[in-house]
Amino acid sequence: AFGARGKILRLAATTAEVVISHPRECLEGTVAVINGRDPSDVEAFRDSFFGQIASGEPSEFWAGIHARLLVMIGAALARKAVSDDHYGVSIVGRLAFPTGVKRDLGPLVQNSMMECFWQKAWFRSRPVDLWTSMVVERPVLRIESGSELFATSTLLVADSINSWVEACVLGYEQAGKAVLSNDHFRRLVSHPFEETAICVFRRHGFRVGSVNDKGVWRTDSGFLNLRDLAGCGPPGEIDLLAVHDRGYVVVGECKVLAMPLTHSTLRNLAQKIGKQDAEGFHSKLLKKQGWIDTIGAALTPKYTGSLACLILDRKWPGQASDDATIVWDLHTLDDAIAHLMDADLH
Repeated sequence: AFGARGKILRLAATTAEVVISHPRECLEGTVAVINGRDPSDVEAFRDSFFGQIASGEPSEFWAGIHARLLVMIGAALARKAVSDDHYGVSIVGRLAFPTGVKRDLGPLVQNSMMECFWQKAWFRSRPVDLWTSMVVERPVLRIESGSELFATSTLLVADSINSWVEACVLGYEQAGKAVLSNDHFRRLVSHPFEETAICVFRRHGFRVGSVNDKGVWRTDSGFLNLRDLAGCGPPGEIDLLAVHDRGYVVVGECKVLAMPLTHSTLRNLAQKIGKQDAEGFHSKLLKKQGWIDTIGAALTPKYTGSLACLILDRKWPGQASDDATIVWDLHTLDDAIAHLMDADLH
C-alpha cells in the first residue's frame, strides 16, 4: 500500500513541468512571491495552477518550494564538479546562497531550509511506518555526526518538491502551516476528478452531471430542477447523477482520499470506504439514492431502480462493494460501466 506513494501524486506532472524543469526561473519566482508579488504576475507561474494561487495564501508554501530549489541547484552544482551525471548522489557542505528575500522574511526562509535537513528530534518523532518516506520529506542527510558534509541528490529533491506541493494542496500533516485553503483542493484536485468521472459515463451514452443542494441537475444538455419533481430538495449535493435510456440510473459520490502514510491511517481509510462506513460515506450516499428513487420514473421511462456508487480517484486497499453500494475507482470505472452495459445486452 505504501510502496506506490510516489507514483500516485495528483499534481506531480504539472509541478515537474513548471517547477522542476525550470528551477532557476522558479527560484526567482518564489523570491518575488515571498516578497509580496502576486503569483499571477510572475512569469514562471503565470500559465499554471501556481499562478492561480491567491496572494494571501501561506508564505510557508512558497518558502518550502524555495528551500528545495536551493538544495536542488546546490546538489546539481556539486555533482557537476565531479561528474556530468547529475542524477547521482551529491555530497555538499553547508548550503549558503543569497536568498533575495526581504530581511524581515529571512527567518521564514531559514526555517524552511532547516526543514529540508534530517534532525535528531524530528527523526525520533516520526512513526516507524514513515521511515520509507522520510528521505522524501527531508531530502538532505548529514553523513556523520559532527560533520559538515551532507548527502542529497537532484532527483530526490525533485521528489521532495512534488511531495511538498501535494501535501500543501491536500492538507497533509507534514505541510504544517503551509496548507493551502480548501478552495485550491477543490479546484485543482476534487472538481477535475468529478468532471473526469462524469466524462466516463457520458462516453457510454449517459445523460450525466452533478446536482446542487437546491436540486438543480446540470448536464451537458442543460439544467433540470429535480426539486420540482421530488417536491423537496435533496439531502445534500450529488456529485454525479447518470441516467441512460435503457433505464439505468446511477447515483455517484466522488471521493479523493488522502494517501495513508502509516498502518493506522491505512486502517482508518479502510474503515471509511469499507463496510464499517466510519465517515458515513455509504449512509449519506444511500439517502441521496433514496431521494432519486422517488423521481426515477420521471428521469427515464424504463426505470427499474438505481445504483448507488462510491467512486474513488485511486484504488485503495479495503475498498469493497456490498449489497447496498458499489465501490469503483476511476481507473476501473470505464470497464465497470462497459461490463454493466454488456450484461444488459445479454
